[in-house]
Amino acid sequence: MKSPGVFVTVTFIFLVVGLIVDSGNDSRYSLVVNIANTLISFFAAYVMVKLSLAAARGEVPSWREAVSVKARPFWYFILASILVGVIDGIGLILLVIPGLYLLARLALFNFAIVDEDLSPIESVKRAWALSRGRFWKMFLAGLIIIGMNVLGVVLLGIGVLVSSPVSFLFSAYIYEKLKSDSLPVVE
Repeated sequence: MKSPGVFVTVTFIFLVVGLIVDSGNDSRYSLVVNIANTLISFFAAYVMVKLSLAAARGEVPSWREAVSVKARPFWYFILASILVGVIDGIGLILLVIPGLYLLARLALFNFAIVDEDLSPIESVKRAWALSRGRFWKMFLAGLIIIGMNVLGVVLLGIGVLVSSPVSFLFSAYIYEKLKSDSLPVVE
């Protein structure tokens, strides 16, 4: 990976900002603090997707790229994240198996929205198309990502500085591979 320092530093900055915002959590302002933390989380994910896509393509991710955020794609990113969260939640409520299926099939929506400048609905459709015939591979990738991040938390939380960027890079690599894969897939 080229320029791993950018990933670790960006992850560290977002963790610190989130902790600072959360540390001032007075009950009178809890709603505002929760909204602020949620927006910070969305922004952090958006930035990490952008940086990961650049790295997966062999480019050197830069600070300029990290902070250059366009309003419409970012709001689409938030709306798509909420949409996919609702879809996954409904799937998990109905039964665990449909929820896991939806989680695996829609996992790459955020990369599609950032990379291809899609609307929330289009990004969900694109993620669905990319994962067609690849449920088990996507499911296994999800388990690997969860495992990496649990290990990062277990390592006194410091491991998240590495596991989080690696998870985004792993997902970006999968997205790029599926996007460029022109072989027909079996449904």
